[in-house]
Amino acid sequence: MVREMFTLARKAAAELRLPGFRAQQWYFFFVAAFYVHLRFIKRNLLVEASATRTAAAAFAGLLRRHALISYSLYMAGA
Repeated sequence: MVREMFTLARKAAAELRLPGFRAQQWYFFFVAAFYVHLRFIKRNLLVEASATRTAAAAFAGLLRRHALISYSLYMAGA
């Protein structure tokens, strides 16, 4: 059991030395934050952006495709 624990600790330390490992973790964090936060403020953001007609049209298109954009960002990082 101790040998397994030490093996797992060695593998975890080896993962941290991979190039770009931390950058990829931060990337997925920001993609998840984009998805979750925009999902909850979607309605309020559309109301706030509807002051001008062009901004409302741009945000409406973005918000309609929010799930697709989030999924595309997720797949781009994989």
